[in-house]
Amino acid sequence: MSRIVNSQNGYRIREKALRLIGNAINEASKTNDIVALLDIASFIALTLDEIENTVRETANAWEKRDYWVKADQFRSEWQWVGEVKTNLAAAIQERDSQRILTVFEGLRKNKIILEGMLNAKKGRVDYSGSYERFRRKIN
Repeated sequence: MSRIVNSQNGYRIREKALRLIGNAINEASKTNDIVALLDIASFIALTLDEIENTVRETANAWEKRDYWVKADQFRSEWQWVGEVKTNLAAAIQERDSQRILTVFEGLRKNKIILEGMLNAKKGRVDYSGSYERFRRKIN
């Protein structure tokens, strides 16, 4: 059996995810439908979870090489991801559209997300079904 090689490193996955979050936040500002907003918010929460996983993998790889300080700095730099994901997940579970929009506003002010929004590619992403995937992952 051959080895499976991941062609994308954590940096590229995070970069793409930030662009997708930027696009999703822009889409959320155009909708008034709670179902669509929940799908977009769920998509963002799942994407934040993916970012959090890449941060964990990168930090663990640095720790294996005895780069403890670098790993700790990296984790603290990306700590906001877990906090935002937790807040967003709670808002989604409560189906609180106002709280979801407040979390989005906080994301919009984040420098890293803002850069992702500016570098976002034009195009349409289908967010439908994200709420169901989110609910399955939570339960």
